Amino acid sequence: MHLMKALGVIAVLGSNACQEVSWGPGTSQQEKDEFVAARSSWQAAGIDSYDFIYTGGCGECDVSMFPARINVRGGMIAGAISLASGEALEVDRTDLELETVSELFDRIALTIRENDLKVEADYDANLGYPVRYEMSCRDRNIMDCFYTFQVSEFLAVDP
Repeated sequence: MHLMKALGVIAVLGSNACQEVSWGPGTSQQEKDEFVAARSSWQAAGIDSYDFIYTGGCGECDVSMFPARINVRGGMIAGAISLASGEALEVDRTDLELETVSELFDRIALTIRENDLKVEADYDANLGYPVRYEMSCRDRNIMDCFYTFQVSEFLAVDP
């Protein structure tokens, strides 16, 4: 799999529909271009029904349900199964933070509004969806300040 790499601080000025992106200091033009290109590739692909394996973590998260297979139909999460336990996950539970690809893009963009945070992300070279994301505090004295996710085994499906 070829990956586009982006490292930068990102903030979005609006919703997913708004394409204006404001970048933090130190973000290179190449990094900006890669994020915008990846998101544009994803939106241009028009895929709204797909499956993928999601693995996530954060400083204070319960990660016992990951990895999880996420099923998205019509742009909405239709189901999720923990591959660790084989149990179906309640997709309406906000504490699980199960997200569609568009919502993962929003997470990358919206998580980083402050200059003391940094993001590193890789994107699928063909469809643009994020395959890896890491957020951390620039101040190493702040404990449990990280969030990560990985997307694997992405498969577009007929609804």
